[in-house]
Amino acid sequence: FEARSELSARGIKYLQELREDTNKLHNGCKGAAGFRRYLRGHLSSIGAGWRALDEEQVGKLSFNEFCRACRRIGFHGNVKSLWSELDAR
Repeated sequence: FEARSELSARGIKYLQELREDTNKLHNGCKGAAGFRRYLRGHLSSIGAGWRALDEEQVGKLSFNEFCRACRRIGFHGNVKSLWSELDAR
């Protein structure tokens, strides 16, 4: 039982370290604030970031367009929750 417990504790620690490393790699891109940080850091400004997302320059994006655009610009955060946070409807 102790061996299992030790393996489990090591596994949990490994996953926590992996999550921290991933967050560092992606600048901790969490929520709208992390997304804005990402846009400023990678595309010089939030405005430039939105122009990069909205390729057709129509001033709005569908969820699918937003997901594709985020991947295209290299954003690796949680796009679904980010969309929910940003969606103005």
